[in-house]
Amino acid sequence: MSLVKTGAESRIIPEAHSSVADSHIISYRKIVTHLIENKQLPDNGLPEAQIRHLISELALSDSNNFSGKVGAGEREGRVFSRMVSERHFNLTHGIGRSGNIRDPQPKAAGSSIICQVTDELALDATRAVGIKGLKSGLVLPMATGMALRECFIALLHSRPTAKHVIWPRIDQKSCLKSMLSLNLIVHPIEPLMVNYQLETNLKAIEEKIESLGAENILCIHSTISCFAPRRPDKIPSIGKLAKKFEIPHIVNGAYFLTIKKARHLVHECATSQNKARIDAVVCSTDKNFLTPVGGSIILSPHKDEDAITKRVAKNYPGRACMSPILDLFITLLEMGRSGYQRLIKEQEENFSYLVSELKSFGEERSMEILGYNGVSVALSLKRFIRDEDAGNRQLIDLGSRLFRRNISGPRVVPCDGINKSINGLTFKNYGSSHDAFPHPYLALASAIGMERREIDILRKKLADVIDTAIKNQ
Repeated sequence: MSLVKTGAESRIIPEAHSSVADSHIISYRKIVTHLIENKQLPDNGLPEAQIRHLISELALSDSNNFSGKVGAGEREGRVFSRMVSERHFNLTHGIGRSGNIRDPQPKAAGSSIICQVTDELALDATRAVGIKGLKSGLVLPMATGMALRECFIALLHSRPTAKHVIWPRIDQKSCLKSMLSLNLIVHPIEPLMVNYQLETNLKAIEEKIESLGAENILCIHSTISCFAPRRPDKIPSIGKLAKKFEIPHIVNGAYFLTIKKARHLVHECATSQNKARIDAVVCSTDKNFLTPVGGSIILSPHKDEDAITKRVAKNYPGRACMSPILDLFITLLEMGRSGYQRLIKEQEENFSYLVSELKSFGEERSMEILGYNGVSVALSLKRFIRDEDAGNRQLIDLGSRLFRRNISGPRVVPCDGINKSINGLTFKNYGSSHDAFPHPYLALASAIGMERREIDILRKKLADVIDTAIKNQ
């Protein structure tokens, strides 16, 4: 129905003017109808005004916004602060019900629509960057480590006696704690080092499966997004082992959508389910879609009731905050398919530029590039090793100097041979993902959203820090 009256019914504005307004409203309605019915990203991002209008309309379907309503329950979407209410577009009821985080909430029809549409938009974004074979998605209001934990909990319901997890080593605490917090027995698999690149040790994984017994293994927990020189795990090959031994396969893919090689590995495994097994890929909303920290997406090549996305949704206790889901909903609508594809292309171009700049930077200072993996580069710090400096503290100070110059994110890995214990597991050279990595390095990344001008600034400030360190040797 037209929202602007024309003809004899209204003499407020000329009919010619109202007909133009009507045509724009009709066009907007078609976009909304297509979005809700088909649950696909718009080809081009929507204007901010249209997104605000859509969310405001959906919010009117939530009971806390009903005119004259009386709330007689213990949770009625009441919010004290007007600032907080406006920040959430008056969508204050949360999502889900006590039995399922994706069950429609009768008090929050608008929120429920946003939630289910966002799942499908996130899934459509994977297709926009060339991944096929993923058939269901679940956006959760928790970061990647907790979403991984929910996947393991879901697996424990079907494999209650299986307490072992085979984990190709990646020195990142949240994925490790996602397992240890459930009292699972984690078996780190040391990677192979090939020309300083750290690659999946498939033989060691298979030997560990055979020694433990497949029936005692909850899953293989692989990783495809990591700091260089660690490379993404060989997901299709691990998937074949998982298929052979009938063991679930959970992939930590925190920012995998932004890495071309990682996308290809998931695509290859997800489209060959008769040969390779992959149960879920867990990724971050902030690392892949430039939203605030706090959301994650579980993606699966299955969409039946046994799919891990459905099992996690059913296991989730109670309602949940919808803020991270709303953040992603808004972002995807504003980006659109073409906007996201442009960001991915820019990331690939900027990463190539970063590698080129660091190669020339290193050649000028006798600092070797140890490896790169599509998002990060490892630059050798071997020349700064001092035998008399226990723990290589002067290397750690390089990272601090960069931070003081307003450069955040680079990681200095000292490779000092010191053992680090995490919940009973001991790792040597923690941070490098390898017990015997030969020398220290600096890892830098060019993630989605980084601009070329930032790389230029990074090189200049890195030169200031490194050249000062060289002078002081």
